[in-house]
Amino acid sequence: MKEQRVNIRIRITLDNLSPEISSNVGNTIISALKPETRFLTGDEKIRITSKNGVISLNISANDFQSIRAIVNTYIRLLSLSYMSLNL
Repeated sequence: MKEQRVNIRIRITLDNLSPEISSNVGNTIISALKPETRFLTGDEKIRITSKNGVISLNISANDFQSIRAIVNTYIRLLSLSYMSLNL
């Protein structure tokens, strides 16, 4: 039986900010999130990008439980990163 993967894509739009500020905010948040990828296991993958005021997280794992844990962690980190910018 072929192993199935669970994939999820999260897109966060930085509305009501000028293009320059949204780009800086996106890059700052991405810089804060990237080091956390070192805690992923071999079967868990995440791709984080920021472009034109949109932060994208593409997450892939072997089961829903792993996806749920990753999503919860990254949503918390996104929230904390955004709040720490004091916009």
